[in-house]
Amino acid sequence: MSANPRTCVLLLHGQPGRAEDWRRLIAVLGDDPLSLALDRPGWNGQSEATGFVGNVEFAVAALDAAGVERADRKSVV
Repeated sequence: MSANPRTCVLLLHGQPGRAEDWRRLIAVLGDDPLSLALDRPGWNGQSEATGFVGNVEFAVAALDAAGVERADRKSVV
């Protein structure tokens, strides 16, 4: 684990929605924290929709690929 892990915000769109929906927020956040906006499975035009577990697995894989070592769950409605 690195001494100073970078903060990351994972942004998941609703239904319907797409990653592009987060562009204004990402612009406000700037470069820190790292912002990961993802098109959930089934909404990217390339894969089939999945249930809750499939969405979680997709999100964890994206966090792993970005080198995120730890996540805390917080939601904003």
